Amino acid sequence: MKFKNPLSREKFHRRTISGMPELFFELLLYLTCFFPFIQFVWWGSDTQPYAALTSVLIILVYWFRTGTGEKKFLVLALCCIGMGAFVLVDIVMDGFLSAFRSYFSYISLICIPLAVFLILKRRGGLNEPLLKCCMWVWFAVGLIQRYFIPEFGFRFLSRHTTGGTRGAISLAPEPSAYGYMCLFMLLLALQMKKNAQLYAVMLLIQIIVFASSSVTLVYLAFYIIAYMLNELLWHKKFALFKVVVVAGGGLLTLFTIRAVVPPTNRMGALVAYLFEEPQKIIEDESIVMRVEAIRFGFESFVRNHFLPHGMFDFKIMSGMGGLFYECGFVALLILGAIGVLIWKGSRKGYRFMYVFGYMAIMFSSIPFSAPVMCFYLGVCLYQAWEAERKREEEEADAFEKDLPFVWYRGRLYVQKERREGQDESIVDM
Repeated sequence: MKFKNPLSREKFHRRTISGMPELFFELLLYLTCFFPFIQFVWWGSDTQPYAALTSVLIILVYWFRTGTGEKKFLVLALCCIGMGAFVLVDIVMDGFLSAFRSYFSYISLICIPLAVFLILKRRGGLNEPLLKCCMWVWFAVGLIQRYFIPEFGFRFLSRHTTGGTRGAISLAPEPSAYGYMCLFMLLLALQMKKNAQLYAVMLLIQIIVFASSSVTLVYLAFYIIAYMLNELLWHKKFALFKVVVVAGGGLLTLFTIRAVVPPTNRMGALVAYLFEEPQKIIEDESIVMRVEAIRFGFESFVRNHFLPHGMFDFKIMSGMGGLFYECGFVALLILGAIGVLIWKGSRKGYRFMYVFGYMAIMFSSIPFSAPVMCFYLGVCLYQAWEAERKREEEEADAFEKDLPFVWYRGRLYVQKERREGQDESIVDM
């Protein structure tokens, strides 16, 4: 089937990337999104701005080559202007470098998903071989650090925080960052067409064995809870059986960690507290700091009458708390847009799980502008567009055949062609 080419003046194309410029941009986007902590120049932060710069470049090339005036680019321009207003305040109040970093953090949330959408639209989906290569690189570096050379790869990072009581960091600054990178690669792996289960297991091994990240286990728990609620609320087939199996598997995993991981390891210690002294979990210094960050962000949001504080050098260890602190009431619009995007870009029957899981883990210290998360949002944008395109094609096919059709609960029902000796009937497409 032929489609309109978004990166060429030709009338039609087959959905594949063959030209060197397109391949270069695709490779650059994947590398900067899946390896965001590798440093070439000191920028004063763990996450480097290369993914944002690459996405802006891709969007500009697309815009100039197509001469498009689509509405999404107008929205992009308005959002960038809005973020620029915050930057002007920051330059006056806190200096150019802080304003530059803050500006690019929000530009990433806008531009990276759009650039990913354009690349996926050009190819017709994920570049699975390239994505798998990225996963294997993270696995290989984590394996070497865990069992052979603990300092392997540190020279490429702006900061590295680990020790005898913590796990490996691979190509991230700390085990928790390694964990959330693997978590979002896991969400992408579940959408792959080949060997999805194999790569899902490989990423879980990295989270539990290599990174030994207790906070990432909490992230996984949010998704598991969301899955169980999703099954029960939507009354799916064998829902209760699935919930029992998943809950049992989760408990078995905790018991295994308790038996295998020594208490000198942070993850092992927290799991031991969970079974033996639960009150010590809420007294843990790191957990108290994260809870206080959430409280401070929302408390400041209310005290400032829901108005933005701006993007200053003071950072809050909570993605959700930081968003409400910096953007004020605008944060509600951002969260609403993200929620709708994930909902429309997820498989039917599992939409609640993906939206709930994403929003829950954003109360942690993960920034909304993390490149791998923005890449995930870009995949959701592409899948939402692809579902709408298929729906329009089905409707157009029915219209061309001059058949009566009706949409009911998101599904297309078309009347069969009348055959001799048969009554007319309605069939599900």
